[in-house]
Amino acid sequence: MKIATTKIYLIRSLYNLQMEESDLDQAHLNEYESINSQISGQGMTIDDELMALLLMSSVPPLWETFGTTMCNVSSASLKYSKITSSILMEATQRKSFVHNSASE
Repeated sequence: MKIATTKIYLIRSLYNLQMEESDLDQAHLNEYESINSQISGQGMTIDDELMALLLMSSVPPLWETFGTTMCNVSSASLKYSKITSSILMEATQRKSFVHNSASE
């Protein structure tokens, strides 16, 4: 019974993980990966597309345009690694924009 409880906890943790606007760095992805590794350690595998969709659902509401753009990608291209790299690129662009706006 304890194993099932652990699995439920980990799945909920992954599902409920939300990136804060201030987390525009690798930290959110690291936490996501950590939970996924723990799930794998329990003998469970999450489909790559589901991982990508869960990750996309974890970005902040201010990233709505990003989410829309990524959802318009064909499902054949909707890969976890693509979403991860896209999030990192978007975060870098947002940090740069904030930094440039602050220095003007």
